[in-house]
Amino acid sequence: MPFEPLRVTTAADNDQSLYPAVRASGEPGWEPGDTNAVVWPATGLGTCQGAMGNERRHLRIDARVYLTDARVMVVSGRFAKGTKHRGPLISSAVRNKVSQLSAEREAAGKFLVGQLRHPWVNRVVYARREGRRGANVVRICGTHTSAFGDQEPVMLLIYLDANTDAHEVAAAISARVINDRRDWSTTTDEVRAALDAARFTDPQQVPAGNLPSIWLPGAYIVAPGSSGLGVHSSRSRTAAT
Repeated sequence: MPFEPLRVTTAADNDQSLYPAVRASGEPGWEPGDTNAVVWPATGLGTCQGAMGNERRHLRIDARVYLTDARVMVVSGRFAKGTKHRGPLISSAVRNKVSQLSAEREAAGKFLVGQLRHPWVNRVVYARREGRRGANVVRICGTHTSAFGDQEPVMLLIYLDANTDAHEVAAAISARVINDRRDWSTTTDEVRAALDAARFTDPQQVPAGNLPSIWLPGAYIVAPGSSGLGVHSSRSRTAAT
């Protein structure tokens, strides 16, 4: 089935198979497998299905990234954006303000959320801001089944603030994925050896146009049926919080 890593939801939705639940306070609905949680601030979120040209972004928002032993979650309670109007300075400023307030009212009580469970992650990519160029971004990649029945890449993109090291976040995520996947009963010795040997590509040796990344073999296709696989996710799958 097609998977869009981000969606807008409310605190009333407790089905966590594909998306995290969220409490009215904005805190995630924790599951039993969500142990050893760490959190980072984010200034933007995005998704991509297939080619990078299909990227959809929510920038200049206030979001949080939660990494646990079972999954990576993102939550934003301040994501609404009004329509940007052009024209005379004062007139357009007033119209923009009215539009923003209207968007915020419409989004009241709603949250932009997303997740990738560790069994789904097959690659983690990062980019660092260089001076005034680029951005601190982590791309968490998996594979889903498109509406046409083909398997294609799907990504959750996390835009970090200037004080957060994208490599450190990417390394923390990949370490959790490896730690979970090594102990699956279905993990073969070959895959386990590949996980043990997995390293991020050296930024100095990455070809032009590419980014440092780490390949994590043995992932499952994103689907409700695979959301309970993995050492920690198996304890979380049926939890309703």
